[in-house]
Amino acid sequence: MLLAFAPVRADEAGDMFFDGYQAWRAGESLANQGEMGAARVKLLSAEMLLINVQKRFPGWSADVVAYRLKQIRQKLGSADLMVDDVL
Repeated sequence: MLLAFAPVRADEAGDMFFDGYQAWRAGESLANQGEMGAARVKLLSAEMLLINVQKRFPGWSADVVAYRLKQIRQKLGSADLMVDDVL
């Protein structure tokens, strides 16, 4: 009976990862356009989605998720995004 649920879980993990990937791409695009505040919001959203993938589906493409999280965190730690652009 548990095997019947395995594909659903994999699909859910894949969907969650894809949402995180899309948020990362949107954040990168916004940063490239100089929209640092909006970029930070998108990147933080991406980070949370991927953290959820790690926690809920620890065996699902662990290296890929870790790699993408590393990229997101490097971007979030960059000087461009650390500057508060809200006056």
